[in-house]
Amino acid sequence: MMKFIIGAALTLSVPSATLPSVAHAATYNDKKETATLADKQVSVEYVSYANSTVIFRVNIDNPAGIQFRLVIKNDAGDVLYNGSYTDTHFEKAIHLIKEEEEISPVFIVRSGKQQIERSFRVTTATSGTEKVVVTKQ
Repeated sequence: MMKFIIGAALTLSVPSATLPSVAHAATYNDKKETATLADKQVSVEYVSYANSTVIFRVNIDNPAGIQFRLVIKNDAGDVLYNGSYTDTHFEKAIHLIKEEEEISPVFIVRSGKQQIERSFRVTTATSGTEKVVVTKQ
């Protein structure tokens, strides 16, 4: 079983000078609803392992401020986390408590009909010292 802890977020907002005027709000919202995230805008990286906790950093560059969902599943397909965001620069540290020798978390970012996935396999071997191998799949 894999337990999940989400770390603190660093959120940067769009300066008010770049927001549309009231007269252009409808056009802005229409464009925002049809915008999508590109694969290169989503980054999930292994950070470290300590005390049976695997830490990943999730970064999403979302300059249009479109709504997206971050879903994290375990290797059995169970949803560990499901959150909705509109941050223009999203950054979170994800802490997964590793109770098994191998875990395979899947990070999914959904925006409209689009889905971007990042999969990993984390294995540990103990022979005097603990060795951790993280493989991006």
